[in-house]
Amino acid sequence: MLRNILVSLVAILCLTNGAFAAAANKKDLYGDINVRNTSVFDFAGKYVGLRTNLSFLSWTNTYKDADGIKLGDDDFSFKPLIGLSAFVGFKPAERWRADLEFAYVGKYSESETENYELYYTEKSYFDMVTYNVTVNGYYEFYRGLYAGVGTGVAVVKTTIEHTNYQEQSNTNISPMGALMLGYSTEIDDKVDFDVRSRVALFHGGEVKIADVTSDEGLVTDFSLSVGIRYNF
Repeated sequence: MLRNILVSLVAILCLTNGAFAAAANKKDLYGDINVRNTSVFDFAGKYVGLRTNLSFLSWTNTYKDADGIKLGDDDFSFKPLIGLSAFVGFKPAERWRADLEFAYVGKYSESETENYELYYTEKSYFDMVTYNVTVNGYYEFYRGLYAGVGTGVAVVKTTIEHTNYQEQSNTNISPMGALMLGYSTEIDDKVDFDVRSRVALFHGGEVKIADVTSDEGLVTDFSLSVGIRYNF
């Protein structure tokens, strides 16, 4: 009895192994053998990429005194910045993809000179450096044209320096949301060329120098970018 059971188990194992081997070595239409890769390091559907970005930032700087009373404001419209971003992602389905993007948006700088008749010239310097990290989802709806949404955080470092005061800086981390529209096309089997437009919203930082607080408020980032994706 035990012998019959052992013989049956051996036969089942042989048949099972044969079936798996046949599936793993199944030939395609061209007669080539496709070996199924079951490794946990399988990168099929994964990709990495780089983008060069041209961003146009718009925001309103509001100035307040120590009591919070508004002293005035300055509008900054479509200020250009050149940046770079890198991303890693995967394709869960034929028309869908998602990635994690790390971006250096750029640095905006401005200086102002004030001349007085009774006093020496005073100068002030304003710098704003912006980074962001986002999770993006895309859907290709027609022959390489795609739409997407993104969410993440923006990191804004603001620095103000004045002739009469010590330099002050502050780093602000803000939630960020984005809408995207773009186009991708294949260069070869592994590389895609990509063009993307994006509108993003986030909150800028604020810096206090002397008794005046400068607050950047809501920032709109309209960007155009070109990049490549390498598909594993």
